[in-house]
Amino acid sequence: MNTSYRSIWNHALGAWVAVSELTRARGKRASSAVVASALVLAAGGAAAQDYTYTTAADAGPLSTSPAGVNPLGITLTTTGIAATQSSVVSGALGVIKAGPGTLTLSGANTYAGGTYLNAGTLRIGADNNLGAAAGGLAFNGGTLAFSTAGGIASGRAISVLAGGATFDAAGTAFNKLGGPISGPGTLRFINSAPYVPANEDMRFSLGSSNNTGFTGVTQVGTVGGVGAPGRTNLEVTGTGTLGTGPVFVDFNSEVAFRGATANANNLNITVRESSNELGSNSGVAFDAGGNAGNATFTTNGVGAYVSFSGGASAGQSTIVSNGGRVRFDDTSSGGTATVNSVGGLVRFTGNGDMSGLSVASSSGGTVVVAGSTAPVSLGSLSGSGSVVLGSQQLTVGALNQSSTFSGVISDTGPQVSDKNGNPYSAAVTATGGKLAKVGTGTLTLTGANTYTGGTAINGGVLQVGADNNLGAAASGLALAGGTLRYSTGFSSARAIALGAGDGTFDTNGNTATLSGVASGTGGLAKAGAGTLIVSGANNYTGATNVAQGTLRAGAVNTFSAASAHTVASGGILDTAGFNQTVASLNNSGTVSLVGAAPGSTLTVNGNYVGNGGVLRLGTVLGDSSSASDRLVLNGGTATGNTSIQITQQGGLGAQTTGDGINLITAQNGATTAANAFTLAGGHVDAGAFEYRLFDGDASGAGENWYLRSTTNVVTPPVDPGTPVDPGTPGTGTPATPTPPATRLTYRAEVPLYSALPA
Repeated sequence: MNTSYRSIWNHALGAWVAVSELTRARGKRASSAVVASALVLAAGGAAAQDYTYTTAADAGPLSTSPAGVNPLGITLTTTGIAATQSSVVSGALGVIKAGPGTLTLSGANTYAGGTYLNAGTLRIGADNNLGAAAGGLAFNGGTLAFSTAGGIASGRAISVLAGGATFDAAGTAFNKLGGPISGPGTLRFINSAPYVPANEDMRFSLGSSNNTGFTGVTQVGTVGGVGAPGRTNLEVTGTGTLGTGPVFVDFNSEVAFRGATANANNLNITVRESSNELGSNSGVAFDAGGNAGNATFTTNGVGAYVSFSGGASAGQSTIVSNGGRVRFDDTSSGGTATVNSVGGLVRFTGNGDMSGLSVASSSGGTVVVAGSTAPVSLGSLSGSGSVVLGSQQLTVGALNQSSTFSGVISDTGPQVSDKNGNPYSAAVTATGGKLAKVGTGTLTLTGANTYTGGTAINGGVLQVGADNNLGAAASGLALAGGTLRYSTGFSSARAIALGAGDGTFDTNGNTATLSGVASGTGGLAKAGAGTLIVSGANNYTGATNVAQGTLRAGAVNTFSAASAHTVASGGILDTAGFNQTVASLNNSGTVSLVGAAPGSTLTVNGNYVGNGGVLRLGTVLGDSSSASDRLVLNGGTATGNTSIQITQQGGLGAQTTGDGINLITAQNGATTAANAFTLAGGHVDAGAFEYRLFDGDASGAGENWYLRSTTNVVTPPVDPGTPVDPGTPGTGTPATPTPPATRLTYRAEVPLYSALPA
């Protein structure tokens, strides 16, 4: 009986155990040091046989369960060497791998108690090398390496304890781990084979197991440089998960979520790239319908990426790209994700739905729309980076959010390369790129943009402070339900297309000028304080609505003659002395014809309605030949009530004769209601004369309205006496009616003036 013992640390049990100093090795002399078997004292006092390899030789058949064995099984220890156990290991209990060396199990083992890795490397070429299929894998340190070129498939449960677990592809192609993973330790997937192109697709695959019981860190690949291990790919398929702890993707490695049910859930994944990694290309990929869920991705370095393809979705994820790449290919979707690219590349090459995607690009970052197979619609765009359109259209604003983009939007752009000069995105030379604004939010552009395909505002507000914010000067501007807001005033000669939903110009307290032609079936609305000056030969057919501020003419006939004009209370329609024609006019605000000199006309081809508005006319207050601005009613009717304000532009006052000074002209059957117009203040004065407004000519007939400094004399009635029979009416021409007698209307102060001493 052994009476002398020493204590050693048992990794499997996590405790110190007593080992006999007199133990001999399986019938061999202890001095040979080939095998030393130890008695591990179990809780019940039974003994189990352990084995230590000091050479590469096989130990022969082993059993994990002699009578009275330790509950875990036998411990197989390598002493810093590589050994192979090709003979079968059997028994009811498990195998514990200890020591810093490598042990290869190559037999069709049948032991049933599972496999425990505490240190070193355990290498296998088939799943049955790990014993019965129901046996699990437990790691508290140590590495499981694979040696079959085509990889293996295993459904074993995996437990990762505090010491961590490492799976090494070791140059093998595909290893599938389908069992559940649990535990708090660090889980590593590596490929120790040297980095060469042949080792580019060394993969691990996690199947449909629910691994939410794994709360530790997952690390894919190893941080390294020249001569570092090869590429490691870890894919999640089916309903499989990657635990709940943080995930790190290192040198030239990838985590991929493949399949319609593969989901990154709430993971936090970081792609790390070392500055000395040549050819590094590390990242996270979603394809074949994979979904990023609510995950957060952080990429560091130009070789780091997050990519979506094959109908994959970015879900509700957040992607922070520090110099890396984010790519959306073919039918992939942006979901409602947020991409914050700091000096990185965001590229679209497919035709997927990006309307819920928010992109922020800054610090020299680039967004490349060129190369997409369909127009790209982003939920929002912000930042200071650059956007390259090529010949494609970028639409912004589907999320109804407000954002500012201060970078440059252009058609063309340079090649974007990795640190070794390999292209990620080829140089773009195509032209004709377009920018469209949709949604209810506000997009503010401040960059000197050069895209040539034009700008469309189909919803919300596009705010600019310079004409070049809208792209190349020769490109057009289209509005169909959107608003162009000015942060500062400027002039633009762009052609303007007005479509369904009309176009609104908000001067926002500034003065802006449009000299291009506005055309189309839509209307034009003037909003905001400030003045919009139009000087093109505009011909749009929709309505013109001056809701706020001033819409001012800068040339003759610049107001569209095909447009019905409405001036809201507080709004001003200003012809500025240039002759204009409109289809109709509804005036609740102010219509001003006053220019540098009187004599201009505003012709209304339809109806004129005064809703308590003001008509401002410039007039020389002299005799009947004096010049005055005029409102010309061409075939329509004038109803409601409008107050006429006279701006005196010369004249010392004089006696008017005949009809007086014409202010309102009704032609081609136009009619005016009796109270359609009134003179503000009841009269306007010049010199000694007082001018009043009259409906009709000197005889009171007609539909024209005049200013006169005379008034009709009213003859007092006389007793007619007894009527006299007029006799038979004659057949000759009746006499011309005699106009009523008139008298001058002097200002009330005139008698006072005449009474003053000389």
